Amino acid sequence: RGQESGKEDIDLMLLINEIFEELKFARDAATVQLQNQIQPGSIVRTEPAQLRIILANLISNAIKYHDPHKVNPYIRLRSLPGAGYIEIFVEDNGIGIAAEHLNRIFDAHYTIAASS
Repeated sequence: RGQESGKEDIDLMLLINEIFEELKFARDAATVQLQNQIQPGSIVRTEPAQLRIILANLISNAIKYHDPHKVNPYIRLRSLPGAGYIEIFVEDNGIGIAAEHLNRIFDAHYTIAASS
């Protein structure tokens, strides 16, 4: 396999732990249980800065929009290895995203009004 420009082997579990550590002092983070269920040794070959930004945004949004009425709010990250890829799941029991917004969640600068 040739050297892919800007890509590195990243230990996904360690990256998630670093992001959790960085976000633990975010507003309301102490009230949400952060669960890293990524298997040790889950290595992905990617551009580390881009993966960090994507995961940090998903986790910080899950913290920001957690459901304060839930008894045990949580954010859980887990993975499922496939043939040549790893599927990453970010799950929470927050307020959710309305179906009409789901197809735009990765659009740059797209936000959902707080009343949605």
